[in-house]
Amino acid sequence: MPRLAHSFAFTLSLASAFAQPAQAVSCCAVLELRQYTLHPGKRETLIELFEREFIESQESYPMHIVGLFRDLDAPDHFVWLRGFADMPTRGEALQDFYGGPVWKANRSAANATMIDSDNVLLLRPLGADTGFPDAALPPRDGDPQPRGVVEARLVYAAAEMPRAGIDAAVAALDAALRSVGGTRLAVLVSNHAANNFPALPLRAGEHVLAWFAELTDEAARARLRAALDVSPAWREAQAALAAGAPRQPEALRLAPTERSRLPAAPRDGRHDFDFMIGTWDAELKRLDHPLTGSHNWIDFKGVQITRKVWDGRANLDEFYVDSADLKIEGLTLRLYNPKTNEWNLYWANARRGLVDPPVVGRWRDGRGEFYGDDTHEGKPIRVRYVWSDITADSARFEQSFSVDGGTTWEPNWICLLKRRND
Repeated sequence: MPRLAHSFAFTLSLASAFAQPAQAVSCCAVLELRQYTLHPGKRETLIELFEREFIESQESYPMHIVGLFRDLDAPDHFVWLRGFADMPTRGEALQDFYGGPVWKANRSAANATMIDSDNVLLLRPLGADTGFPDAALPPRDGDPQPRGVVEARLVYAAAEMPRAGIDAAVAALDAALRSVGGTRLAVLVSNHAANNFPALPLRAGEHVLAWFAELTDEAARARLRAALDVSPAWREAQAALAAGAPRQPEALRLAPTERSRLPAAPRDGRHDFDFMIGTWDAELKRLDHPLTGSHNWIDFKGVQITRKVWDGRANLDEFYVDSADLKIEGLTLRLYNPKTNEWNLYWANARRGLVDPPVVGRWRDGRGEFYGDDTHEGKPIRVRYVWSDITADSARFEQSFSVDGGTTWEPNWICLLKRRND
């Protein structure tokens, strides 16, 4: 059903927005993507040994264990990422670790689980802001935390990839990811430096683009894959890069082990909306007849009143705005899900007296994104809410619809809020 009278009250707690750190600078300029094939039934044996013996011991040298994963489509595959500041550091750190006491004491047990450990790509971030974010190492025997899942896309090329082709592929992947509320973790490309620790082989001479993303769960991953399947931009960009390549593209369905840094456990967001408690003046621009090519915007003014419920784990808005000849009255209920650290937001329009399907999401780096599925004029759509430009006394909200699974979006509701001081 149409969402033309949605409350724009899906807002951010200022304290929580500013408390979230900005995405950390890439932990590593040099990375290894290591995919191991193991003897049947030995993956959990290796993971237990690795998490007990090989994380802190490797990181006592200048290297970083970025992530540890189970390949969900290959029960005997173990995937992990290791990083270094530069190539000289890599050579020295690997020499010291593999010549050191911890590896010598445990190498027989580790090697006994493996059939092949030579499937290794040497990579580097595409740009200064596309490396993996750093994250805290989960403690030994810590309480389980809700974790997301990781989608990895590897595209191979016959020769060095043109930057325009890489950018087109990344843009298409990112667009599909945004449509399902995911977060990009990294964009990497081949590092053609010579292997300075030849005791561990690398796949040399290959040209690869590696894209990694975090999603909340397998349902979100399925939506991402469905969005990519129908994305002309992604199909065209991938085909252009992969033409004549010696390998087919890969899509890895990865789940973090218990001590993987990535994806990081989501922050507790149960007080994200505390900032909105109070009364706000609202100036709204609403697009008349969305998804028809209309450019006619209608101006509304009014008020929003927000109350806290359950000590911040839920909250309730009353929303009233008027234009020259139209009135919108709405109610928004927001409920926090502590298992997923996400908010579920429900809107009801006084004119209809019904609750619409929820939009779901969370805040990252001062930007709030919530996504859902609905219908408009009988046709299925994706719905996106974006909160930005947050200050102590103001906020901006934008609602958009998509008819192509999130590849493109049309804004139809833009609202500026200003806190009342009386």
